[in-house]
Amino acid sequence: MDIKSTFRRLRHGAAFVACVLAAGASQAAINGGSASFQQLSGSSLPAAVGNNSTNIDGTLFGFDEGIVTLTSNLVFSGGTISAGTRVASHLVFFDPKNKNNSVVGSVSFDEAILGFITVKTDLQATNSLFGLSSVSYGSTGGLGLEGGDSVSIASGNSRELLLNLSERGNNPAGDYVRVFTLAPVTAPVPEPSTYAMFLAGILCMGMLSRRRLNLQHAR
Repeated sequence: MDIKSTFRRLRHGAAFVACVLAAGASQAAINGGSASFQQLSGSSLPAAVGNNSTNIDGTLFGFDEGIVTLTSNLVFSGGTISAGTRVASHLVFFDPKNKNNSVVGSVSFDEAILGFITVKTDLQATNSLFGLSSVSYGSTGGLGLEGGDSVSIASGNSRELLLNLSERGNNPAGDYVRVFTLAPVTAPVPEPSTYAMFLAGILCMGMLSRRRLNLQHAR
């Protein structure tokens, strides 16, 4: 083995490590939205949702919730997701302060949307399964979708949710949508020590090859 082929193997090994890291980083999450959408995570997660806890006009909010492998069929007003499916949940909501307020926007996800729920009873029934322990959910669902409101999956793009929501009451309770996306099972990412041993082995091969080449030149 000459030094050039060794370095080629080293480059291939580094590329392999990068590919494994990229595969391990895959997750089912919100990955953006329209200008009217604000994603919440980490320290920006709300302490509570529902019961007029946000009160901000003209803005859609959303955050990622739990990931669950269903042990039984998940049945809701919009459909059924089969047992055994690994599901990620995301809560998207509009909770304005003033009446006669509306918002139009979209939210995109990094995996396909399996379904969504907007009915108050369905939202409350799934809080314990998918809700975050750090968030108080209150009366999520509020008034539900009103006349003229619409939520749909974008045509030709199963990873994008389109929303047209409005509130007309004197004390707007907000509109809440729980979105379910596929959460693929990813291969476990090797420990850093495994990468270190792998690269160290390739480096040793390079050093031995270089030494052999030097000995050949010395002759």
